[in-house]
Amino acid sequence: MNLVERLPTHADRTWFDDGRSDAAKWFERFEAAAVVRGLDRTDWAAVMPIMVTGAAHDVYSQWSDATKKEYVSTKQALLTAFSLSPMNAYLALKDRTLQRCNSVETFCADIRRLAGLVFGCGGTNTSLDPLVRVAVLDGLPGEVSAQLKIYPTLMSGEISTLVSAAASLLP
Repeated sequence: MNLVERLPTHADRTWFDDGRSDAAKWFERFEAAAVVRGLDRTDWAAVMPIMVTGAAHDVYSQWSDATKKEYVSTKQALLTAFSLSPMNAYLALKDRTLQRCNSVETFCADIRRLAGLVFGCGGTNTSLDPLVRVAVLDGLPGEVSAQLKIYPTLMSGEISTLVSAAASLLP
């Protein structure tokens, strides 16, 4: 199969345009699609620009050809340009509340992602768990948060237990 046949199909494409989407998540999806399609890693730098539009493409187009040829350099430069700074991540974290359109699981994952950006350790670091628990409780609707706060075991157990308990109390 040639390079063109291995390009991500329309269903695989998630365009990265202006930084409204999470840059790190976009690269995870891009890399997963490239692997699934059998795209050789040495070709990722050549394919990635066709999926970058808007402000991200404007930033990309300013780089030297040498930078554009190196996938790792391109990825790092776009992550730097479009990722939240620790301060902006903190501001988003402290103001984050559960929205009606989100599940508690999605809310918790976003809290963890923001906490990871604040501390520069990635969202999978379990040392973030105490902060994630507090931020999730703080961001839940008042009556749900108040009901959960009376159970101290929720503050020390698995986060999934807290998330399940919160989900069960929501309409």
